[in-house]
Amino acid sequence: MSLDTIIDSVLDREKSKYTDDPADRGGPTKYGVTLGDWQLYTGKPAVAADIMALTEPQAREYYRWRYIIKPGFDTIDDPWLQEFIIDTGVLEGRETATKMLQKILGVQPDGIFGPITRNALINFSDFPLLRRTLLITRVHHLIGCALEDERVPRHLLNETNLRFLHGWWNRAASFLKGM
Repeated sequence: MSLDTIIDSVLDREKSKYTDDPADRGGPTKYGVTLGDWQLYTGKPAVAADIMALTEPQAREYYRWRYIIKPGFDTIDDPWLQEFIIDTGVLEGRETATKMLQKILGVQPDGIFGPITRNALINFSDFPLLRRTLLITRVHHLIGCALEDERVPRHLLNETNLRFLHGWWNRAASFLKGM
């Protein structure tokens, strides 16, 4: 699977519509790109109108850099795993995605997809087990976010998260294909 195909899938899940839902802590969002993340990516101040004017090519480059190249997820050889980790990074944060993988691989979970994690992944022999365990871990994490599980970092909790749980669940469940 190409990186462009993965970005297509992310954009399909995130949708192209501009939103500014008061219940969504991301604030102004388009293509899944939030105002705060866009400012971090560009290094410039931005306002809601900048997000409203965001183009698909800009969103594609944003995802390529922020969620694929920068964290090193482009070096994952397994197509299912690569897409899953990238999508988990988009929805739940790159460090969270990496820590989930690191815990399963038996690597110190520091949130950095570096040489130790890459080597552990290369030497991991049971990819069906890895896939199942990652999917279960992601679903548990999402439920924890919605139900305010004490194992989930406090900054991820929000009383309105239950409203979004159905969509998060469907997104995770979409990875059942290909397992």
